[in-house]
Amino acid sequence: MRGATLKIAAIVAIIALYAGFCTACAPLKSFEKDVRITAVKLVEQTDGDGNVTETTEEYAVGSVNIFNNWILPAAPSAKNEKGDPFLGWSLKKDFTSGTDDNSLLFNANGIIRYNDVKDYAEAENVTLYAIYQERVIIRNYLTVGYYERESTSGLNEDRVTAFVNNLKAYLKEQGSTDEQLQNVVIKGYNGNVSTVGQLVNDDGNVDIILGMGKNIQSQGGIVYIERETGLIMGGKTERCIALLYESEVARLAYNWMVENAGQLAD
Repeated sequence: MRGATLKIAAIVAIIALYAGFCTACAPLKSFEKDVRITAVKLVEQTDGDGNVTETTEEYAVGSVNIFNNWILPAAPSAKNEKGDPFLGWSLKKDFTSGTDDNSLLFNANGIIRYNDVKDYAEAENVTLYAIYQERVIIRNYLTVGYYERESTSGLNEDRVTAFVNNLKAYLKEQGSTDEQLQNVVIKGYNGNVSTVGQLVNDDGNVDIILGMGKNIQSQGGIVYIERETGLIMGGKTERCIALLYESEVARLAYNWMVENAGQLAD
């Protein structure tokens, strides 16, 4: 009798454990749905009366989820019929460079992630539009980029933010206004060196970048004005600080960063 009771208790325990496991998995399962991405190009058609209508033509299809990214297709063409250059793939049909947030725009052959599109999905579907126009580069008072792959660069958002906050205190002592300092922007770039280089060059407004290695130009394709190498950042060696754009505030910030690079060491 006692043995039978123990067997029943064991079975109940296993069922309870399984039920608990399934319950714990339920939230994760809800996030595992793929978001289907359709990349389209816009096609203009003119009828017999000269009226122009715009339709979409499917170009490529992919999907993303919390585990898998999608490599975006190449541009349908380098230029459109009007001669405008290909700018990128956008979540916004009428994306305008210099006005709309660049987070809505993705590079040809670049990577798109679940987090990039999840807030724009309708019934697990998202459309990306081929955008043709000249890129408008908007410069901030100061833009500091950093290599976001911490396992390589030693840098993360908290470490860089603390460093830049100290820089801003210094710039204020040198005469920068509160309004100007509010326009000091930090941008993290992730991926391999060549991907980071492409993203930085596409943005075109990074004044200083932190955490890259000696291959910043040879492999990353990032052209710099001046570079300090052999630095330690977050315990990672042979890191650098590179000045990409020459301006009074960028030069002032670069010199301060080089002198105070030890703040990034640990």
